Amino acid sequence: MKKLLMLFVCVAGTICMQAAQNPVSLKSGDKAAMKSEGTAVVVFDYSQATVYDEHKPIKWEEYAIRNGIEEEKWALQVSNSEGACVKKLAKQTKPMKLTTEGEGDYTLTIRFTEVDFGDHSGGKVQLFSAFGSVKDGGARFSGEVILTDKEGKELCVLSFLNAKGDGGGNKIVRFSVGLMDLAGYIGKAIK
Repeated sequence: MKKLLMLFVCVAGTICMQAAQNPVSLKSGDKAAMKSEGTAVVVFDYSQATVYDEHKPIKWEEYAIRNGIEEEKWALQVSNSEGACVKKLAKQTKPMKLTTEGEGDYTLTIRFTEVDFGDHSGGKVQLFSAFGSVKDGGARFSGEVILTDKEGKELCVLSFLNAKGDGGGNKIVRFSVGLMDLAGYIGKAIK
């Protein structure tokens, strides 16, 4: 019985340690640049993003068409989610101000390479749930955060791998919550 209890404690401790790890890390440059004086224009770049749809990878642009999502409605929902992410991230980057429009001293590009909306497990084995669906939960993102100056010189590059948001709701809710959680992970990485 003691061995079983010790095994449980070890497994629970390992799970907690993995959950506490930040999926965002410094790849190059100086993370202090993320808190510079001035204004950064935030750009969300999905041009290289692969979306996992029914365990099959497809490009971001194809995703909206394949799922019959109205482009205008889809764009508005994504834009609202991005706006909420920028607001949360702006609290983390003070004194640097963030905006999504106009010009600035810097450009902060959030470039996605993978987007998983959390309505499946991205090709991973799903676990049986006796209390509902077998959905994987929150959205997951992989990619880079790149801060450049006006001349295009990279000042800081952060990478994120399988940054997971909390689950629940429909795809756009999971996406929005995932972006908010990504902003939190970025904030922790630049402290």
